[in-house]
Amino acid sequence: MFKRLLCLLGAVFLSGCGCSDKGKIECVCLDQRVYKIVDADDFDEGNENDCIKLSELDLKSGFIHASCDSQINSILKKFFTGKGSVLALELDLDVLKNAGIKLVMECNKPGGKVYPHLYGAQKIPLNAVKNKFEYKELSDGEWHKHID
Repeated sequence: MFKRLLCLLGAVFLSGCGCSDKGKIECVCLDQRVYKIVDADDFDEGNENDCIKLSELDLKSGFIHASCDSQINSILKKFFTGKGSVLALELDLDVLKNAGIKLVMECNKPGGKVYPHLYGAQKIPLNAVKNKFEYKELSDGEWHKHID
């Protein structure tokens, strides 16, 4: 019953989402942008694999961690403190779908926040990157989007 209620609430707040029989919120038509945050030094548009380098956490988890617009700053503070510079790569959901990658919105823990996770192929093709935005860490620990 609780999973069903959580699922219904998620469907209300995440427009275009519905629930699977496993209690996950599956997005058919997500109305917000989805990003993969990577260390700026790890992003190489000319790499031989033609894919974004994944984090150790992604490789160990069996899915790829992503973020929505409103989650970027909290993710930067939690996982990227001390990196100095990172890139938020806006992902094209149609390219991901065509590559066999499914976007699933799910809680990071029971009762926790809902995050976008990517399942299927354990890679993100470079042609799925629509835009890239650099974020720089300031001396006070805050992150700011760098605009050229």
